[in-house]
Amino acid sequence: MVVLVLGGIVLTRFLNTAGDMATTAGSGDSSSESGEGSGDGDSGSGGSGNEDGSGDGGGSGNSGSGSGGSGNGEIAQVGECIPDQGEAGVVVENLELPEIVDCDDPRAVFEVLHVREEPTGTRCIDVDGSTDALWYTGGPVDAFCLMKVGDDKSRNINLIEPGECAVLEGQLMYRADCGSAGAYRVITVYDNPGPLPESFDGPITPCVEAGAPEATMVYQWGVADEPGVTSAQHQRGICLN
Repeated sequence: MVVLVLGGIVLTRFLNTAGDMATTAGSGDSSSESGEGSGDGDSGSGGSGNEDGSGDGGGSGNSGSGSGGSGNGEIAQVGECIPDQGEAGVVVENLELPEIVDCDDPRAVFEVLHVREEPTGTRCIDVDGSTDALWYTGGPVDAFCLMKVGDDKSRNINLIEPGECAVLEGQLMYRADCGSAGAYRVITVYDNPGPLPESFDGPITPCVEAGAPEATMVYQWGVADEPGVTSAQHQRGICLN
């Protein structure tokens, strides 16, 4: 079985796409706002929130069937590109590999950033720039970690560290220069977080638990690249001020 996950939702029998599993929340008596990110199958990320408050949501878009492979069983390698994989809700009936296309081809939607050969290999959340995943059970590889063609990998926050800064643009958080308008400084990074409430009345609990009680914002996200991961199960969080 193969499952294409564009940023977040995993259905073990169907391919489905969604925006980055993302949640932002502020503290104190700030207003809260929620919404849904959007995508068109080319979009690898989505979430919600604003600089003053909190919310959560997911992008949406198309996914693929995993069929229509390259024709020779060739496995896409790092730096190569693949097209959009079709429509959401298509039952996967084979293990054909995705077609490899030139990255300048108008059909190219995703660039391969990492090929994981075994389930115990690197998670896509630990791959710089990865927002999406194509994973297999019983296939020739375990997962492809992907980003949308044309995305600026340097702005991705998967590997952001304390002391670096990020800015909330719409519903998504991006790495930014600390002198940028609206930039927040990362205080700490934590893994495998639980779900967030819509807002906090006082200190942000997960940041207190992570040793950053002074945080005024928390942001959580993930790249669903294995069975059992859903949009409500984030893989990483950052506390900011």
